[in-house]
Amino acid sequence: MIGRNRYRALMVITLMAFFILAIFPSDSGRIALRFLRIGGGLPVSILSKTMMPGGKDIIAQTTDGCMILNAGSHIILKVIDHPTLASCQETSPLPVKNGVIPKEIRIISGSDVIKLEAL
Repeated sequence: MIGRNRYRALMVITLMAFFILAIFPSDSGRIALRFLRIGGGLPVSILSKTMMPGGKDIIAQTTDGCMILNAGSHIILKVIDHPTLASCQETSPLPVKNGVIPKEIRIISGSDVIKLEAL
C-alpha cells in the first residue's frame, strides 16, 4: 500500500513539472540551470589563458560576466561590466535595462579555463 502511494506522489510531481515546463519554458530552464549551478544567469569571473594577437605569448585574462551555460567543453558567457545577481537575472527582451549593456557573448573553451569563480 505504501509503495503504491509513493508512485502516485511521484507521478503527480512529474506531471506538475511537465505542466510548469509547458507554460513557462524559459523560466523553468533558467531555474533548472541555476539549481544545477551550470548556468542560467550566474555572475562569474573566469580566468582563462589566451594568445596575444599577432604574437606567440600566452597570457592569463580575467573576464567578468553572466554564465549562460557551462557545458564542460565550452562555457558560454554574456560579458557585462560589474555583473551582479540582479543584472544577470534580467529577463527583459530589451537589450538595455537598468543601465546594463552587454558587450558580447563569448564562448570560452573548457581547456583554456584556469579558474572559475562565482561572484
